[in-house]
Formats: sequence, C-alpha cells, structure tokens
Amino acid sequence: MFKYLETVFTSFIKEVYDNISKNWGMFFAAITVVSFSLFVLQLIILVYYNMENIKQKMISQITIHVYIDREAKVKNISELMYELERNDKVLSATLVAKEELVKRIQNELNVTYPDLPIGNVIYIKVKSPDFVDVISQDVKKWSIVKDVVYWQEYVKNIGKIFDVLKKILFGIIIFLSVGVILIINNTVKMSIISRKNEIRIMNLVGASGWFIKAPLFAEILIVLVLSAFISHYFLRLGYGYLLDKFDSQIIFFNLLPIDYLIFIRNIVFIISVIVSFLFVYSTIEKYLRKLAEDE
Repeated sequence: MFKYLETVFTSFIKEVYDNISKNWGMFFAAITVVSFSLFVLQLIILVYYNMENIKQKMISQITIHVYIDREAKVKNISELMYELERNDKVLSATLVAKEELVKRIQNELNVTYPDLPIGNVIYIKVKSPDFVDVISQDVKKWSIVKDVVYWQEYVKNIGKIFDVLKKILFGIIIFLSVGVILIINNTVKMSIISRKNEIRIMNLVGASGWFIKAPLFAEILIVLVLSAFISHYFLRLGYGYLLDKFDSQIIFFNLLPIDYLIFIRNIVFIISVIVSFLFVYSTIEKYLRKLAEDE
C-alpha cells in the first residue's frame, strides 16, 4: 500500500516538474501577470480599509458639548451625569464646572471678566460615531440642558465624502477582481492547451480524471502561492516605507498596522485558489467530454 502511494506521489511530482520545465516561459509569464494583478488588487483593498479606519478615527474624536443652564440644580445635573455614565453608548462623560471654565477662558484670553454668563458644561465621547446624533437628541430632552453642540454638519459631511470615495473604491475592487479572475482563467486555458497531446494520451490509456487534473491543480497552486508572496512582499515594502515616513507625522489618525496586509493577502489568496480550482475542474471536464465525443 505504501509502495503504491509512494509510486503515485513520485509520478505526480515528476509530472508537475515536467509540465513546469517544458513550459517555463509561460509559467514565468503567469507568475508575473498574476503577481501584478494581485498587487494592485491588494493595494486598492488596503486603501479601502484605511479610508474606513480614517473615517472612524476622525469622527470618533468628535466630542459632544452639553451646555447646562446656569440655574440648574446640582441634583438635576447629578441625575443627568448618572444617566450618561450608565448609558452603554457613552464612552465617557466629563463635567466641567463653570468656575473652571471661567479660569480656562481667562487664562487663554489673558483677560479678567467679573461675571461670565455661562453654566456648567458636560463633554461626552461616544463608543461609535453612529451614536453621536442619538445621544445628542436624548440629552436635548433634559430641561436643564441649554444647548448641545457637536458639529452636526461636520459629521454628516465627513460621512458623505468618505462614503462616496468608498463606493468608488469598491467598484474598482470589483472591476479588478473580475480582471484577476479572467487572467487566472486564461492561464488555466493556456496550460491545458499547451498539454493537449499529453492529456489526450493519458485519457486514451485510461487515466482517471483526477490523475489528469491533479498536476494542473498543483501548477496553478504554485503560481498562486508564488504570486501571492511576491505581491505581498512588494506591497509590504512600500507600505512599510509609507508608515515609517508619514504615519508618525499624522496627528489626527493612524494608518492600519502593517500586519493587516497578511489578512488581506490571505483572503485574496483563498478566493483566488477556490476560483482557480473551479476553472481547472470545469475546463478539463469540458475538454475530456469533447475527447469522448470525438471518439
């Protein structure tokens, strides 16, 4: 049994090696084209996720300013603070007394005002940008709240701009994905065409369908593995340089960590392998059926 498996495995390896060595030029061309395609696709996906990250970071830094009425009682303010602190949408709620606000204003402007018409202020940070409007509307219902400011138009405009850009990038990702699939499909077809005689001979001597398909599966897998690592290497090199040069200079947000590239590479690679294997299987099946019909 083990001798049989060893013979089959040795024969399989030899077949794969012979196929690659006989068609080295096409093999190298396939790796080059697929590597470039995967590089561009992963780059666009990386930009897409970075834009989403930047959007979330920018909006999450927005603080809701709640201005309390000057005549508000301490008890009512305490009740509002209690409700905010127990709200699962609120990250933090900080109460700043009017005396502290007066000191801050006087220090910043370097002037002295005898009596500023201001009350206490509550600074609220929420756990998600989606909660900003909800929390603001809830807080406005309190009678002791004089005004709520959180740059409503700023939040909406940022969201709209990033959503439009993300839709454009998503369309590009779909377009590139179709392009990569077509390239893989053509690579599979070219591999089969270059081995027409070999496939025909194996079919005539009674070789099983899987024995014919397995070397092609292996060759396509080798192409995808090498292409995935080549594209990942150059993308990691460029992105690492970008992070070293610019990320430390950006104050308002940070780019995604370089290890995120591994996640993108793995997802693209897995999908490419599945699509490629489906193409290999269906294309060879069609060719074998055609051979059977010709007989």
